[in-house]
Amino acid sequence: MNNLGKFLMARGRFEEAEPVCLKVLEGSRRVHGEDHITTLRSINNMGVLLYGQFKFAQAEPYLRRALEGNRRWLGEDHPDTLGAINNLGNALRDQGKFDEAEPYCREALANCRSRFGNQHPNTVTSAHSMGLLLKSQGKLGEAEPLLHEAMVGYRRLLGDEHRTTLSTKMSFGFVLLQQKKRAEAELMWRETLSGCQRTFGNEHSSTAHSLTALSMSLYYQSKLAEAEKLASEAAKLLPNNMAYQEKVRALLDAIATARKAAEKRDPKKDG
Repeated sequence: MNNLGKFLMARGRFEEAEPVCLKVLEGSRRVHGEDHITTLRSINNMGVLLYGQFKFAQAEPYLRRALEGNRRWLGEDHPDTLGAINNLGNALRDQGKFDEAEPYCREALANCRSRFGNQHPNTVTSAHSMGLLLKSQGKLGEAEPLLHEAMVGYRRLLGDEHRTTLSTKMSFGFVLLQQKKRAEAELMWRETLSGCQRTFGNEHSSTAHSLTALSMSLYYQSKLAEAEKLASEAAKLLPNNMAYQEKVRALLDAIATARKAAEKRDPKKDG
């Protein structure tokens, strides 16, 4: 039963996995008690499952309980403990509890570097988590090297066009853009868009968001003709996603305003 839950989770079938994992947890509590290592693993699985469904507040108490038990029974440097520290930090970050998340993310990264070295998958994952937290806090100078480290690590471990690698490239591009490194962001998002098109196809949400991001980087460099072309393509995607459509419309309006201003300054200049 536990293996079935993990199988479903690994394939993103979280709604199917939830009753399976809950049944396993209830059985483990009944047979082994609350503090047994088997129960703690089931508690952690429930937390990870809820996190995977974006139920961050519901995941938090499970992840706290798993971390508390792992620290006590397995020790600070055990891989399960380090994973639990990182998981709790992520759940806190994604609820906007940035200050509370930071010590967990820093602890996970420092301990993974010490325990596994910089090239280990756990270290790469922890660097990614820490980079995303710092990005959310607006600490862009600190976030940039960590997200770059994570991107390089995921390329090596997962390949250039894995969904995790592509997602990390998107985040890295935003950190570059927010620091006004617009040409670097453009190159990153061109690579991301190409990868998303090959991996997901032209109409996938990841492709749509990378297309919009690339258009935005071009707009900020006053490459208005290409920015408008890409934003117009982006507007045809995800028609039922109102937040996305609103964002693209705002970008198109900004490009149109900038083009009018450019034409007034130099009527012969085309974007």
